[in-house]
Amino acid sequence: MSHLGMNRLPCANNDASTSFECPNLAKLLCSKCKLVSYCRKECQIQHWAVHKKVCKSPLRSSDWMPNWVATDRKPAFITRLTGDWADIKQFWHWNWWEIFPLSIFATEENEGFPRIADTNLSLGFIASGDLRNVIQTINKLPSDYRGSMNILINDHNPMIVSGISFYSVYCSPYLAYEMQNLVQTHANLGTQAQDIISFGSSTLHSFSDPQLKMFIALHMGRVMMTMSPEHAKKALHAIMLAPSRIDYRDRAYGGLEPSHPWRESGTVLPLGASSAHLTMPNPWMFDHEGKLFLKDSASPLQGWETGPLIQSGKQHGTTREDIIGCFYFHVRDQLQEFRRRMQRFKLNFVLRNDDAIDLAKGVGAGMHISFDRIEVSNICDQEYVGVPRLLEAWGPHLSISNKHAAILGLFMNWQTATPGADLAAGSSARQEKILPLVMDNYPKQCGTRDDLLKGIHAQYNPMMYRIKANLPVCYDHSQFFTRYLNDKEKLRAAQQQNLMIRSVNKIVPSRIGGKLGDPISALPSPETEDEKYSLLYLSGPSFYERYVEWVRIE
Repeated sequence: MSHLGMNRLPCANNDASTSFECPNLAKLLCSKCKLVSYCRKECQIQHWAVHKKVCKSPLRSSDWMPNWVATDRKPAFITRLTGDWADIKQFWHWNWWEIFPLSIFATEENEGFPRIADTNLSLGFIASGDLRNVIQTINKLPSDYRGSMNILINDHNPMIVSGISFYSVYCSPYLAYEMQNLVQTHANLGTQAQDIISFGSSTLHSFSDPQLKMFIALHMGRVMMTMSPEHAKKALHAIMLAPSRIDYRDRAYGGLEPSHPWRESGTVLPLGASSAHLTMPNPWMFDHEGKLFLKDSASPLQGWETGPLIQSGKQHGTTREDIIGCFYFHVRDQLQEFRRRMQRFKLNFVLRNDDAIDLAKGVGAGMHISFDRIEVSNICDQEYVGVPRLLEAWGPHLSISNKHAAILGLFMNWQTATPGADLAAGSSARQEKILPLVMDNYPKQCGTRDDLLKGIHAQYNPMMYRIKANLPVCYDHSQFFTRYLNDKEKLRAAQQQNLMIRSVNKIVPSRIGGKLGDPISALPSPETEDEKYSLLYLSGPSFYERYVEWVRIE
């Protein structure tokens, strides 16, 4: 069964080595692990020899403990004995996202329904490290959107502009060659004026450097020609299962609900689905030397809210326990909806891989000069572009005619430049004051204080490490952030462009896990247990992230 056509969970009785697949849909859930389902009892019995490795995994045992506890020693991240750490670190290239995808329209609070359905719009994703925001924005438009939309997507990294990062280490030959043909076609067009692709009612104009496009095409071809599935598996395990990193892995496992063995398989599919068609290394996941592009802490679930994932999974027949399977169906549904909307809506995409400030100077070459939304990611952090240069460059390109037009910026590192803001750099007394707040607000995720203090290894309890890493979730740092924003240079830059910061955000909550309309002092406020679990253990934010919206002074 092709994974592209998998709308319902299949029977888990399959064998990738022989390409055997039971053709029936799943009905009978494994009552022990709830990770896979079968069409009938006979299939479950037949498949037990394979499934028991996951079903009886030590990670699923109630008495599982980290290796440093089992071997009665201090963990490596305390003693700093990291072994071949340097060899592993050099493999790292990028990681998956650590914050939730967002739509840069919150239509009800801004342009409003049904007016937006007939409105022509221009959007600028000028440092688009997260292409999920583009997809989310288009998918959140009214289904009957009749206007036309110009969408600028830019990032200095051509690998990001060229396509959304894939999550599976392996892919089907069909998908690999389709990607290669598309990239090769792009590269062969060469001159900028000719580089146009039509898709339904939408068009895509690429102004990327032809040499860079050719480099990407050659990179894909090299990976596809030289890497075998065995090589890809070895590269995956070299990062994800490095022996010297066992304590770091076990620390990450603390508090997690064990489920899909993604670290071992590298595939993003429901656990019971066949992977027989995934016979090629994914060229987007490896460098030219065949090394994996990911950190050993990477997880496909980073930066995703589990609530929507679980809802999508259940609609297709999988379970909450098989969270990777839920994730697969959710991403697939989002991509398919995006594809349908590209065919139906009148969307004009412009792709570039320029420096964001240089791009602002050249706006006009195939791009709209003014934008209804400008999403800048975190280049407003001072170690990148910074607020003054950003507003000076892009403030003039914010629409004057649309009173809801806004520049949306993300600050991720502001606390390191603000004395007293960073909990980790402060006194232990301040941390100890916040610890009970985290445990009181997230009791199921943290356990009780008695649980954390049991045994002679209580000081090295992996749950305690995770809780301490998440202390900022209950830390109101709004006074420090306000002080950071009220720097004279930042205020002067905004005033010169006739811009101001919204006191209450209308597009995206100020803090990750917050609610739209919350004051700047509000803490993250997840409501369900799934939302709390996602926020603390899966998504990976630092909880210092802050979104700011600049709008024109009326």
